[in-house]
Amino acid sequence: MSIYTVTYGFFWETVYPPVLRKAVHLAWGKVIMKPLQWLHNAIFISYANGATDADYSNVTAYVKGDRVVYTDRGQYEARQATTGNLPSDSTYWYKVNDNYIGARERSKYSSRKILFEYALNKWFQTTGIFIDNTSIGAQTFLMGGSGDTSSAMYNVSSNSQQFLTNSFTSNLSAFTIFVPLAKFNSLAGNDIDRENIIRNIADIYVLAGMSYTVTPY
Repeated sequence: MSIYTVTYGFFWETVYPPVLRKAVHLAWGKVIMKPLQWLHNAIFISYANGATDADYSNVTAYVKGDRVVYTDRGQYEARQATTGNLPSDSTYWYKVNDNYIGARERSKYSSRKILFEYALNKWFQTTGIFIDNTSIGAQTFLMGGSGDTSSAMYNVSSNSQQFLTNSFTSNLSAFTIFVPLAKFNSLAGNDIDRENIIRNIADIYVLAGMSYTVTPY
């Protein structure tokens, strides 16, 4: 049990005067404490530990208080009974958390390959995403106007534009994220948007300055 675990209905019973602990008074107290209990659970259970709710289904009849995970990976709670109304409809649904993965788990994610792969698979609810590192090779700057290893510097001002050249190859990638084709195609209507959806999550963990590619397979 966490030190943050609190049952406000029980708390009400313990602080209420014993002589007044009638059933009606205790029931009234639980009603008063219900919003506070909801907020507590939203932070210390749903947000901290993550959601365990099923994915939203447009054929399921939901009642008030039911919770689901939607395609944006957010957690939603039904405001009223509904069938077929998407969680994006605020008339029927309230967004409890932006991320169905708990903060305690997400705090352990990093750019290390095995954790990075796990984070991507968890977010996109699949098991087929993997990362392949790329050997970039040695890339060096060359000083001089011409030649592969020239270190001579021009003294003629007309040659100043040739003072610095380099042998870097553009668009080098440190690694490639491979995504199952079926999962990739399900993300959006075109490849640019699909790749951007992958990158929006991957960029959270990629080290600054590193470039990569996204490839469906």
